[in-house]
Amino acid sequence: MSAVYPRVSGILRGIHGVEAARQLPGVLSVNTHIAPGTSIGGDFEEVFAVDAWLRADTPAAIKALDRKVRELIKIDIE
Repeated sequence: MSAVYPRVSGILRGIHGVEAARQLPGVLSVNTHIAPGTSIGGDFEEVFAVDAWLRADTPAAIKALDRKVRELIKIDIE
């Protein structure tokens, strides 16, 4: 499992790229865990925003797929 955490605090405006990440070969699921409008403290606490379950044949392939997912997922915080 791969987890994506916001890096800053503020109000979550949206999480973008989820559908695109779901379409990647080897991605089993991508789920969001914070609703838009939620106040989050990304500067000082771990806030679990997105998880992605991945499958690949090698550790290197999992790492590459994880990088692709992280490139697609954008957390919009104001």
